[in-house]
Amino acid sequence: MPIDELINSSPNDILPLSIFSNSQEKSIRNLTTSGNALFIWYQLLIDVLIRIPSSTESAKADLIDLSRKSYDENESEQEKITEFNTCYESQNAIFWYTRNCFLFRLMNQAFRTEDIDNIFKFRFFIVDLYQQLLTLYTVQRFPSTLILYRGQSLGLTELEHLKENIGQLISMNTFLSTTTCKEVASIFAGDGTNRPACQRSVLFVMTIDTTLCHKSKPFADVSRHSYMKDENEILLSMGTIFRIVSVDIEDNVWIVKLTFTEQEDKRLIELIDYQKMTLREKETVVVLGRILQDMGEMEKAKRYYNLILQSSLEDSVEVSSIYNNLGVMAKDEYKYEEALNAYEKSMNINKRILSEIHPHTAMSYNNIAGVYAQMGATRKAVDYYETGLQIHFQLFQIDNHPKTLECITDIISNLGVLFIKIGNYERALCYLNKALEFKQKCLPIVHPSYVMLFYNIGHCFEQIGNDEQASIFYEKSLEICNQSLPANHSQTATVLSKLGGLYYNKSNWSRAIKYLEKSLEINKNILPKGHPDLLIDFGNLASSYTHLGKNYLAIDMFENALSFTTILESKSFQVAHTYNNCGAVYFNQGNYEKALEKFTKAYEMALQLPSFEQSYLSMYQQNLKETKRKLQKVTIKPSSSE
Repeated sequence: MPIDELINSSPNDILPLSIFSNSQEKSIRNLTTSGNALFIWYQLLIDVLIRIPSSTESAKADLIDLSRKSYDENESEQEKITEFNTCYESQNAIFWYTRNCFLFRLMNQAFRTEDIDNIFKFRFFIVDLYQQLLTLYTVQRFPSTLILYRGQSLGLTELEHLKENIGQLISMNTFLSTTTCKEVASIFAGDGTNRPACQRSVLFVMTIDTTLCHKSKPFADVSRHSYMKDENEILLSMGTIFRIVSVDIEDNVWIVKLTFTEQEDKRLIELIDYQKMTLREKETVVVLGRILQDMGEMEKAKRYYNLILQSSLEDSVEVSSIYNNLGVMAKDEYKYEEALNAYEKSMNINKRILSEIHPHTAMSYNNIAGVYAQMGATRKAVDYYETGLQIHFQLFQIDNHPKTLECITDIISNLGVLFIKIGNYERALCYLNKALEFKQKCLPIVHPSYVMLFYNIGHCFEQIGNDEQASIFYEKSLEICNQSLPANHSQTATVLSKLGGLYYNKSNWSRAIKYLEKSLEINKNILPKGHPDLLIDFGNLASSYTHLGKNYLAIDMFENALSFTTILESKSFQVAHTYNNCGAVYFNQGNYEKALEKFTKAYEMALQLPSFEQSYLSMYQQNLKETKRKLQKVTIKPSSSE
């Protein structure tokens, strides 16, 4: 059955809150601002660590090795590491966590710095600690209102962050040690004197309505199990969410009042629940790698997957999923043969151990089609998409499952993208609108997959000349980026750049600059020097500044763009055109020597590039001639005596 008919026939931080010298460390998270996305991935990561199966001995060996290296010249800590290696048992996890030693420090440093590799090395201990806490939580009883205290020194930056976010939600990024005794906590907080200039004494006062608590975030009185028996210690699970009630100073000590809450932004709850459901449907051993991918940690994900492949049976669902994910990353890196090889391995395993009519097999066809689409092999791409779509429709008639509808949506969306690539925007819009109709039936509106769907719909409208609709869909895409993706995500930069380009083409220079500056800021952090997207952002920004009469800023942008170009990436159309445009600004300023320098580089580079478009080559040549003519006029200027 043709694809169109198929589609149309379908159914409608323990805190220490103290800041390390590394500026990337984070010990608290604001859940109701731009930190939403990173918080979600972090919560999912912890959820996986608790569930992922692992060999305790090998995991323990990883932890011991890390600890030995970290305290290489510390004899006292080396003795504790030896004791831990010899005597540790799972029922003693709380004892070791509450002991002021290497384990406590390294684990919390890993959480503060979001060091995925080292967090993974603590995986067995995190599970033991969580399970012991959960066991105690199920047997202990607390009053309906529980007041807990925690005293500590806090950096000025994080104190200001708390003061600026009264009424909002925060989550502690690891297991949190508290006490029922205010006097004990006050000792740890100090009296506000004898502190470094950048530190303040802080007493956290946490009010917990125990009737609202859930075992997914257990807490317990650990005084009988703690290394310190006399502190009336209550240990809270990582990820416990509080609302900031007030931040006030009393007698040189800052009092931060928090209340326990399970109420979050409803859209966040919907997204977190959906992501957890999705992860639990997947093979557990693969989940950690998937989360690393979602966090943009591609090299870590590859290392993890290859470790699993070394110890896995050839024909298994897990191995198929790993090859699939390796294919995804290879495709994103434009390594098409490598991607096809990985996807085909995944598909062949699926056919052998599952069946031809299975969701995994269908998605293999979809993924292979995507590679062929990027390679420009349109006919092959359509054939593979059609096969995948037929399998999914057969499955949907059997199970009527939302996940199957989601897969159908993905393939229809991919077909839309394929027709964008070949310039058939009207047909692309038909597919993309149908994909949107299906997606709204199976996914929450803040799901990250809406980002590129809205983006592609906007792109189609832009190409057919409907800029108003284009800007509406680009803005929708950006809104989802801000709600569901980490702050410096490549897709956010892509959408910002597109919005900037749209307003640039409409001669709305100020608005173009607004978006292009944000795009450039992200791209400078995530892209290698000389990447075409960087040059495009720099170039559009520079041109916008030129139109506003700010030539000095335009030149600064162009020179920055060229400084970001590496030797290996210096010979491309985009670089040549950047040299030419920079020369044009110098020319308009009357700085003909600098203009000649830039025009010469543009022309010489264009001559070296194969298949360089003749119209641009002629333009560069004309710019050179005109600049030389201007320089001659300046040089052969008649003297005043003639």
